This record gives sequence, structure tokens and C-alpha cells, in this order.
Amino acid sequence: YALPPITVEVLPTALAKVTATAPTAPIGAGKPGEFVVKIERLNEFNGEYKIKAVLPPTAKGVTIDEFTVPAGATEVKVPVKVAADAPGNKFDNTVNLTVTGVYGGKHSIAVEAKVSLQTLPAALGKITSIPPMAPFAPGTKPGELVVKVERMHGYTGEYALKVALPPTAKGITLPPTISIAANQNEVKIPVTIAADAPPAKLTDLMVTATVNLEGKFPIVQEGKASFEVLPAAFAKLTVTPPPAAIKAGSNGELVVKVERLHGYTGAYKVKLTLPPTVKGVTIDEATIAANQTEVKIPVKVAADAPAGPIANIPVA
Repeated sequence: YALPPITVEVLPTALAKVTATAPTAPIGAGKPGEFVVKIERLNEFNGEYKIKAVLPPTAKGVTIDEFTVPAGATEVKVPVKVAADAPGNKFDNTVNLTVTGVYGGKHSIAVEAKVSLQTLPAALGKITSIPPMAPFAPGTKPGELVVKVERMHGYTGEYALKVALPPTAKGITLPPTISIAANQNEVKIPVTIAADAPPAKLTDLMVTATVNLEGKFPIVQEGKASFEVLPAAFAKLTVTPPPAAIKAGSNGELVVKVERLHGYTGAYKVKLTLPPTVKGVTIDEATIAANQTEVKIPVKVAADAPAGPIANIPVA
């Protein structure tokens, strides 16, 4: 009695040698990336391969979809998706790849490989500023602009700040180096206003806070700041006294002239403050109308006013 012939099929242990090369630079959050897989085909296999990646549990917001290597191909670029809110991370040879080919139309044979990836966060903080309580004005004490940071992704280091002033911001000086120190959440920036600085209303100034991750990957956060600058004065005043002494019981007038500054065209309120020792003399407040440069102010002297000069009357 003869037994039927027995067929034995021997399967190869591998259909490829696989080498995966990490991206040349970290992949930024919200941006596309890719890594290269090179395949040395074995055992005359010329079909497709399926590449499946398994990421470590810490790879939040990172996705690598299953990828098909076309028949005959020996090198492919595998896309990597990084979500816009993904934290930065570094995966040193911990992304596992399984490359599978189907031998003889029915036998799946897989080989393993590893690849490294690094992702960068879009931001390491949210930058805000607190509007000053009042406009800044020239003086010996600088004003303060407060910039705050809401730290993200566990970052505890320093932020290098820069406040971009427009070319029109004359006479305003900020420190050459500004930073929010490690483990701190705000900085008070001194703002020095020159005595001759023109008025300015500065809104939506760009504030950038830069972190050099690992000393070579800049992560830039952006925010806005606003403040207002008042001038030291809106006018230069000159006062012309009455041409002659005013007799008791009569009136005279003095003339207040203004040299308008900084393009101001509105009205001025003029007040002369007499010393408390002056009796019987009245000078009412007056107004220099818009677009005008002088006003004549009556000086009233009572009949019983004592005689004598009145000097150095403050005008405001």
C-alpha cells in the first residue's frame, strides 16, 4: 500500500531587513512630519508591506497611521501627525515598528524595527499683561508694565521677553534684557518716559516670550500689552502783567499766552493762585478756547485792598 505524497512548505523567517531613520529635526505641534524606512527585500519577495507603529504611552497627541509600502519599493517616508496641543516629548528608540509582508498570498511574516522621534510643543505658556492703573508720565520714577505667564506642559524654566515698541514711540525706554525667572509667573517691567516724550496711546503691543528648549529649539509664545503716555505739558505759558499798577477799587487785566505742544488743539483752563496773604484781589479762572493761543483775565481790586506788589503768582 502506497501513501499519498506529502507536501512540505518551508517559510522564510523574514521577508525584509528594515532600517528606520529618525526625522532630521523635531516635529512641531500642529505641523506635519515624517521618518524614513528603508527595506532590503529578502527571499525574492516583491509584494507590499504593511508598517504599523506602536507609540509609547507618553506620546500624547502623536499619531502614526498604518502605512502601506508599495510592491517593489525599497524606501518610503512614513507620515507623523502631531496635534496642535501636543506636549513636547522625546522618544529615543522607543517607537516600535512592525513591518509585515504576506508570503505566498496567505502567510503573514513580520519583522521588527525601532525609530526615534522628538516633538516640540507649540507653546510653553500663555502670555498676558495687566493694563497699568494710570497713564505713564515723565518723572523720576518709571512706570511699571506687568506681564504674566500661565505655564504649560510642566515647564518651570525662564522665559526671555521682548516688548516691541513701534517707531512712533519716542522717548520710551525699556530694559535691554527682560525675563520671567524660573518658577515665577510674572515680571514687572520698568518703563522710563523721557521729559520731552510726546503723548502716545500704545495698544496691542506684541510681547514675545522665548524658550530655547535644550538650548537650540526656540519656542515662542506671543501676547499683547497696552499703555498710554502723557506728556510733561501740553503748552508753554507766558503771562503779561497789567501795564500799570491797578488802583484800589478798579480793575485791570493780565494776558496769558500759550504755545501749543504735541498737536493739542483743545481748550485750556487757566487758574492763577494768589498767596493767602493777598487780600482784596480777585482773579477768576479763565478758559483759552480751542485753537486759540491767549486769554485776557480781569484782575479785580477791592476799594479797601492794601497796597503793595504781588509777585510770583503760580499759573496752571
